[in-house]
Amino acid sequence: MFEEREPTEENTVYGYLLVWHVFAGVIAVRLEDRHANSMYTHWARPPGRGWVDARERWPTPEDADKDNCVLARRDDETFIVTGWHQFRTNRHLTHWAHLPAPPENAAEIRKKWMA
Repeated sequence: MFEEREPTEENTVYGYLLVWHVFAGVIAVRLEDRHANSMYTHWARPPGRGWVDARERWPTPEDADKDNCVLARRDDETFIVTGWHQFRTNRHLTHWAHLPAPPENAAEIRKKWMA
């Protein structure tokens, strides 16, 4: 679940957190980069467990969000948001998880940015 309050190191996994970008949706960023873009309005902690091992099952379109993306963990323990289909060709993607839903007030936030 996305929140507006300031994240701390304990809200990260391997130093990463998920941020909600007003127009791009969910993005994985390092904690120190959380202020790099003023359109990062909410944050969420990446899952600590509940990851699906890509050797056991690749994600499907049903696992993806509306933009066909999932959260992926790479073999170097970094996180990216990528298309579910990338697991077929990118051998560095080792695990995947569902992305959190956008903030409840996402439409209102976008509307303010467009005004």
